[in-house]
Amino acid sequence: MKIGHILLIIVAIIAVIAGVVIFTNSNNEDVNVGVENEVQTGIVEDTNSNENTEPINVQSVQDLTALVDKVYEGLELFPSLATMELDLTDMDMVTYETGLTSVEDVDGIVVSAPMMSSQAYSMILVKAKDASKADAIAKEMNDNVNPNKWICVSAEKVYATSSGNVAFLVMTNADMADDVYESFKKYAGNVGTEYSRENAMDEMPVQDDMMIPAL
Repeated sequence: MKIGHILLIIVAIIAVIAGVVIFTNSNNEDVNVGVENEVQTGIVEDTNSNENTEPINVQSVQDLTALVDKVYEGLELFPSLATMELDLTDMDMVTYETGLTSVEDVDGIVVSAPMMSSQAYSMILVKAKDASKADAIAKEMNDNVNPNKWICVSAEKVYATSSGNVAFLVMTNADMADDVYESFKKYAGNVGTEYSRENAMDEMPVQDDMMIPAL
């Protein structure tokens, strides 16, 4: 056989081998890209999820105050809101603000309200001593809080629920109550039984001699 023919055969064999290698690598790249895209898509979806999936677990009253700020993020409410910690030894004030008649299962309470406003508004966060008690605290507040506690204005709607060791309540006009309640649920991610009272202002008569506890 001539040398030229041998060289042609060798070249042909090399070409076939090279083609197989290129084809294999190309297929592997396609598979790898597909896997990479699936992983990247999953990461993006997880990153874009802003909702918590675990119950809230606060450790202090300071955590409750920080939670108030989280609930208000992105909401347009009042020019100025103040968050006040309640003295648990002053049951008159505790009952006036929350409707609770006992603090046996309570570790701390904060109330958020506008500094100056003609609008009835109150948001309450309670730290329960045990997470198993938070739902009962939320229900008691929903059932007993007085939407007519203000002198000249009343709340239209009351919402209450719990998440982990935190009981929550908001009462104000219908639209604002909806916004604040939905914001709390979005942040909490995992809430317990949801309680509400519609047309709350009509449920309890306003008493002329209603006493407001001294601050």
